[in-house]
Amino acid sequence: MMKITNYISLLCTLMLFFSCKKVTDLSPESNLNTVTYYSNLDEVKAALNGCYNGLQKPILYEWQLTELRSDNAKQGQTGSTSAQNRDLSDLDMFLVSPSHLANTSYWQTTYTNIRNLNVVLEKLGVVYDPASGTINYNAISLPIAETDRKQLAGEAM
Repeated sequence: MMKITNYISLLCTLMLFFSCKKVTDLSPESNLNTVTYYSNLDEVKAALNGCYNGLQKPILYEWQLTELRSDNAKQGQTGSTSAQNRDLSDLDMFLVSPSHLANTSYWQTTYTNIRNLNVVLEKLGVVYDPASGTINYNAISLPIAETDRKQLAGEAM
């Protein structure tokens, strides 16, 4: 019995030493960034689709800043003391501070998406010249056809 245990431990030790032949990659693919990500047409399309998805977030707050403050919508529980109803009542009655959650969230989500679209445009080499009002295309290293590049740039703009 002792011999079998020794053989098993020896076998496990040998397997431990000889099982790994390459070094573990310490740079996971989940840590992509704008420097390394934009390398082909599919990645630029995926980034642009993410920007389209980002258009949904401001809509969650937009009705609070537009419809609720007009006569098109009405806060039903004006005397309520719950935090959510109190915030909506403040918006309805124009008693809002600049740091109100709806204001902050709306502008943060809007400008986050604008930043993401600007990154896509930068990677496509799109430059706007405010003096002449023209859009120019700088040389890029991405393997993208010019027609695809201009279509993606037009969608991003």
